[in-house]
Amino acid sequence: MLHATEPEGAACLFKAIPIMPSHRFLLVFVAIGLNLSACRSGSDYFLKSGYTEIEDHAEVRRIRGERIPGSDLYDAARIAVYDSLCIFYSWKIPNGFYAVLDMHSGKDLGIFCPKGRGPIESTGLAPIHDLRQRDGALWAEIIDAHRQRLLVWNVTESLLSGVTVYDTILPVAKRILPQWFARTGENRYFFCSSPMPFENIGEVVVPRYTLTSLPDLSDLRKYEVFTDSILSISSSGKWLMPDFVSMEYGMKPDGSKVVMAMSYSPQINVLDLASGSLACYRLKGLPRESTSRRIWYYASVCCDDNYIYALYNALDLHEPIPEDRKSMIHVFDWEGSLCGKAELDGLFNQIYLDRNMIYGWSVKGFVSAYKLSDLLE
Repeated sequence: MLHATEPEGAACLFKAIPIMPSHRFLLVFVAIGLNLSACRSGSDYFLKSGYTEIEDHAEVRRIRGERIPGSDLYDAARIAVYDSLCIFYSWKIPNGFYAVLDMHSGKDLGIFCPKGRGPIESTGLAPIHDLRQRDGALWAEIIDAHRQRLLVWNVTESLLSGVTVYDTILPVAKRILPQWFARTGENRYFFCSSPMPFENIGEVVVPRYTLTSLPDLSDLRKYEVFTDSILSISSSGKWLMPDFVSMEYGMKPDGSKVVMAMSYSPQINVLDLASGSLACYRLKGLPRESTSRRIWYYASVCCDDNYIYALYNALDLHEPIPEDRKSMIHVFDWEGSLCGKAELDGLFNQIYLDRNMIYGWSVKGFVSAYKLSDLLE
């Protein structure tokens, strides 16, 4: 069952006021306008779309993963996986941004994409969000925000030669600071910019969501997700300014939809790129989030053609982490129904989907592999 719900803070302002028949239609429109104003201004819920509460009838499955040998050698922030390769992204690697592991043998295959100020070096590469096969080679598109260019890294040739090989280094026309991006077609990308917080005045510039062409970075379409481009926060409590707009992202393989899992609210959102509509879903019965507690809800998200896999931690960041705390994966279909829940055998920062496996990056610094079928049976 789906239950449509107004944005948090909504109230029926005219519930107790008698309405004379002759003024009924005028007051209805006034009531609607004031009610929507109250919804937006008196709440910490800043999305334009209200959410739908969904029933939770799924039983929790407890699943165990297979620990990947050699994966505990890396102090990484993110991982990306393709077939037998796991690529670790870290600012702490002295001479590069990515280290590659052969997950079958546990062998380290080298460090790539060098740091520095030379022609093929960089001072600031972004994490890899997508790995693809093309012309018999594995490649990744990487944003070099500091030098305003897109790097097409040929992973296969780099592994064969032992040095970093870029198929293309494409200058872009204007400065970009993307939080996340994904290809939707030939020279077409969905971009999400990073939020800009101003803690001292209680404001945050929200992420911009655009369908963009390269290399000129012209906006083909803009998506309005938040109520305003700059949000004023009356009281942040234990939250930081970016927490109000913080999300994790995933692109449906056909490029038609983007899923947004909210970091500090127990909610996932689905943006339809063709219509521009935003559908928002929460599990019914969960307590309303509060800025008096900084709860890390959805830590990561990935998806395929049929399902959304959202890593649910519900972890209070101001409390000690229990040793036995475990993450859960919530499995949704693209209409927002909860199809399954799987408790993992540890606490994880990130999940990554490749073929029929989900790989988890543990808070303790190793990778575990889970069969996708174990989540859906």
